[in-house]
Amino acid sequence: MTSFAYPFDKSILVSKKTTELTPCTFQQTGIWEFNEIQYFYKRVFESKKDKLNIIDIGAQTGLYTLFAKFVDNATFYAFEPFTPCYDALNENIQLNNISNVKTFNIAISDKKENKILRVPSHKGLSTLGDNPKRFNDYNTIEVQCDTIDNLFYDTNTPIDFIKCDTEGWEYYVLMGGLKTIQKYKPIIQIEYNSTNMLQCNITPEMLDKLMNELQYVKTYSHSEEYVYEPLNSF
Repeated sequence: MTSFAYPFDKSILVSKKTTELTPCTFQQTGIWEFNEIQYFYKRVFESKKDKLNIIDIGAQTGLYTLFAKFVDNATFYAFEPFTPCYDALNENIQLNNISNVKTFNIAISDKKENKILRVPSHKGLSTLGDNPKRFNDYNTIEVQCDTIDNLFYDTNTPIDFIKCDTEGWEYYVLMGGLKTIQKYKPIIQIEYNSTNMLQCNITPEMLDKLMNELQYVKTYSHSEEYVYEPLNSF
C-alpha cells in the first residue's frame, strides 16, 4: 500500500491494486484533482449542519470518497459500477478504517434499468455513452442503473453535496434526481467536457440550461470541474 498526500495536510492509504488499476488517479507525483478536492471539501467544512449526506457518483477507487475519513459528521454514498474499481474502493475504505461510507456497485442514471458500460483497456474514462470518442479498444459490461430520486427522494434521505464524474453521462444523472435536487438543494460538483458529452449525445449547453431551470448558478470552475449552487443560497 501507498500513502498519498491530500488537501489540508491529510494523508490516505491506497492498495497496490489501486495504483495499478487507476494509475492516472493515484500517480507517482500525487493524487489527481488535488485543487478540486480541496475546494469541494472546503465547502463541506464550511457547512453549518450537524449531519451531512454526500453522494459520490463515479467514485472509482475512492479519490473523493476516501476523504470521508476526516469528515466525521457525514455519511457518504459512493456509486461505482465497474466491479474491479468497486472492489478496490472497498479495500481502500478498510485500509483507512473508514466507517461512514456506504458503497454501491451500480451506475446512476435517469431510470432504473440495465445498461452497457464501455470500459477501455486502460480502465479509465469508462462511459455509458453509445459512441465512445476518447478510445477505440474497449470491453462492454452490463451494469445495473438506478436514480438519485429512487434512492434518496423516495426514502426521505436528505442530500447536501453531490460529486458527479461519469464521462459524459452527467445530464442523465441529474435528470434522474430532479425531485431530490429541488427538495434538498445540494451543492453539486460536476466534471464534464464536450467530447465526453458527445459520447452520450449531450452538449454543455443542455446541461447549463438544465441547471438554469433548477435555479442553480456556477460558482467555481477549474479545468473540467464545475461547482453549482442554488440561487436562493446567496
